Amino acid sequence: FYELMNIEEEPYEKENAISVKYVTHDLMLELLPIIDVFSMVLDNPNIPSEVSAYFKGFELVFNQFKDLMERHQVYEIGCKLNDVFDYTVHNGVEAVETDDESLNNQICEILQKGYKIGDKVLRPVSVKIYSYASEKETEEVSNDEVSAEETIEQENIEATSENSEDNK
Repeated sequence: FYELMNIEEEPYEKENAISVKYVTHDLMLELLPIIDVFSMVLDNPNIPSEVSAYFKGFELVFNQFKDLMERHQVYEIGCKLNDVFDYTVHNGVEAVETDDESLNNQICEILQKGYKIGDKVLRPVSVKIYSYASEKETEEVSNDEVSAEETIEQENIEATSENSEDNK
């Protein structure tokens, strides 16, 4: 009888654990914008003395949020300037051209912090990355732009002359 009870309880416990993981994931994902605002406010170095007492309160609440996140295994993804871009934890939002080949594919600006829940990415770090453009590539792009401009200009001239002939 007890063996039968244990067999029946196992699937329920597994389903319950999976449900809790999904709820935790979704809840933490919804809390991240609030964490972002607290972080942005508390990172501001220009705190007026008139509101410094409020910032102490913000700091207390923010620390409670961080404790809550830690209890649910939510951690900030470590990222700093000039780290190499890693598509598994970074979201490349913009490429910034550079003449320095050594900077290619490195992070030049962090736009939004990223977080993991356990070993899975909850939200990737949003970053701008350097993109090296060699002189040859730059010349090819410039030549293509000139060719496109010349083609458009030639088409405009032809269209104008055709319109002139049609009006005669």
